[in-house]
Amino acid sequence: GVGEKPVAGTFTEDQVAKGETVFKATCSACHVPSDHTGEQFRMNWFGRTVFDYFASLKKTMPDDNPSGLSDDEYVRVVAYILKLNGYSAGADSLAADSTSMKLIRIGPPPGDTTKPPGTRR
Repeated sequence: GVGEKPVAGTFTEDQVAKGETVFKATCSACHVPSDHTGEQFRMNWFGRTVFDYFASLKKTMPDDNPSGLSDDEYVRVVAYILKLNGYSAGADSLAADSTSMKLIRIGPPPGDTTKPPGTRR
């Protein structure tokens, strides 16, 4: 779509570090990072936007307190998960802003040689 950008560089290392802290404090009771990476992540989220991911997390997590974290905390967890999936951090912070998050389309990280189904010759 118009104005869309790839994921890499749309969040900072600081957000990743804070997101890891939130993940360990809040999410790790039920989740391990590998629940949110690799094939599972690709199948669920490639082709969707960072906002879709943020909104899904916020609506459903934590199990015992959905929407119980601040938007900033959800954004930091998103940054952490994106980093785990091979996207690199950059100078721009990911904003808890639906308009900007809707422009970031999740797809293969740079250097990911995994071909989506249906593209093999």
